[in-house]
Amino acid sequence: MTATTFMIDPRLSFILPAGSKAEFQCQSTGSRPAAQISWWLGNERLISNVRDSVNEDGNATLSTIVFVPSVDDNGKLLTCRADNLPMPHTALKDERLLNIV
Repeated sequence: MTATTFMIDPRLSFILPAGSKAEFQCQSTGSRPAAQISWWLGNERLISNVRDSVNEDGNATLSTIVFVPSVDDNGKLLTCRADNLPMPHTALKDERLLNIV
């Protein structure tokens, strides 16, 4: 799997207010078949409020997650992980340290 683009947006540090909706996007391109993207908060996989789409060419995946952080999430890592099932042990990830107030 090659990933010409693999990142979580927003890319910069930020402060999130507890109890307010936050939206993040993660994109992986250059993978055939298209990568399967999963979201993690610390060691917990997030499956609610996730939307994935694959482009027409089948080599790019865009995943969007919306969640409501709590004060307990402060200091946890939000991770986007891209896997290509035919190629085990090639996962790519991007992380953001959450600053919740």
